[in-house]
Amino acid sequence: MVPQWYFGKVRSEMEAAFSNESELTDEIKEQINQQIKNSYLEELKGSIDFNSKVVIRKQGYYNKALKHAIFCIFPFIICIIFYLSHK
Repeated sequence: MVPQWYFGKVRSEMEAAFSNESELTDEIKEQINQQIKNSYLEELKGSIDFNSKVVIRKQGYYNKALKHAIFCIFPFIICIIFYLSHK
């Protein structure tokens, strides 16, 4: 969906900016293609940076939850050992 937007809407906007010229030359079309690719790559880099921050935050949360679960199971283990030793 996003590539269609970049290569459809953005291309038409950039070509409209050059519409004062009588005809779009191959050089201008190549410059437009390069600008579209660069802007799309910048958007992807931003998305990757955002998602990597989310992953790091979630990893920290899940590590804390795992540690908490492990520490919470110790009283149950102690109770089971105490129960089995007095049986």
